[in-house]
Amino acid sequence: MLGAVQGQVTSGSVQGLREAQEDRVHASHYGDRGWLLAIFDGHNGAGTADVAAHRVEDVFARCVRQYGIGSGAMSATIGAIRDETAERTDGSSASVVFVDEVEDRVYAAVLGDSPVLVRDASGSLVMGPLHNTAANPEDAARAVERGALLVGPYLVDADRMEGVNLTRTIGDADLTFLGRTPEVVDFDLGAGSFVLVASDGLFTRLAPNPEILVARAGDLVDAGADAEAIVQDALTSGSDDNVTAVLWRPEA
Repeated sequence: MLGAVQGQVTSGSVQGLREAQEDRVHASHYGDRGWLLAIFDGHNGAGTADVAAHRVEDVFARCVRQYGIGSGAMSATIGAIRDETAERTDGSSASVVFVDEVEDRVYAAVLGDSPVLVRDASGSLVMGPLHNTAANPEDAARAVERGALLVGPYLVDADRMEGVNLTRTIGDADLTFLGRTPEVVDFDLGAGSFVLVASDGLFTRLAPNPEILVARAGDLVDAGADAEAIVQDALTSGSDDNVTAVLWRPEA
């Protein structure tokens, strides 16, 4: 156990080669308990991601009052933000994480494919769930059952031929076939742990899949990289997307 050791948090974000920056990031300390971290990766506009990033701190505090620290509060936080953005036609991923520095535990709730990477108390490098058509074909099949067309990696509306490669999102009111239920995972933390939350721009030609991305992030953190350095590594490795990351690690 870390014994309530405080962590340090860094963040970084770049627009990259995209015409607009649609990523939004949040990091705040929750009382004397730990850190709330979140990434919202918008698409077809930044409105949903922007609302989510501005609301997540207040919504999380309300959910903790109702459910206490834990998986219930995490799921309820994304659920409430999902409901607040349900009428928006632009969309976003939602990865919301709480690093509990008192109980040495991290809780992550995920909708979409903004990766959550953790080195847990055992030293294992793990990634939270991803909801896109490549990583989650079961989700994609359910969306097709609900009326989507699968065109390459995209789930599209048959009438408009517009869609996304995500299988679960917030917003996207016109894409009624998408999933809306977050997945929640939790891990124990140890002295060598870190927690990295990022937009999917972190996937590059040098880290094209979850296994390689997890290993690369571990190497970068071990070499002393902060979130800005991790973002720059993605850019130099060929990312053509917005790239955003927020990193928690114990203070030295």
